Amino acid sequence: QVDSALLSLNAAIELDVTFLPPYLYAGSFCLQEDQYELAIKYLDVALKLDSKNKNALFYKGVALVELKRMTDGCRCLTKAFEAGADDAADYLKEHCYGMEDLAQAVDGLMALVVESSPLSVGSPIFLTSRSYKFKE
Repeated sequence: QVDSALLSLNAAIELDVTFLPPYLYAGSFCLQEDQYELAIKYLDVALKLDSKNKNALFYKGVALVELKRMTDGCRCLTKAFEAGADDAADYLKEHCYGMEDLAQAVDGLMALVVESSPLSVGSPIFLTSRSYKFKE
């Protein structure tokens, strides 16, 4: 069913590449089928057509979170929530809240390491959560 739906949506896209709904529907169908990378491709085009579309931001955020790309996913979900996508709140609560606390904890831990070692802030291995890339 999803394959035939995607074929129909792709046909609609070919008729008018600037018409937003087929990209949103294709993205949501791909999410339902756990095809997150493909969903992101459709949703990226939707966001190029309308960078503030709350549904495209929400769906893309969900896909990114499912792919464990938490920083980008939480950023999209936050934008979606701010744009009025109330469903984003649940994903934010479940997957994103606490990341700032984690960053602060890393900063605190690194400060302790620096205080108890001969390294200084100017040392090449001095890190903070802002310079350390969390695994996604």
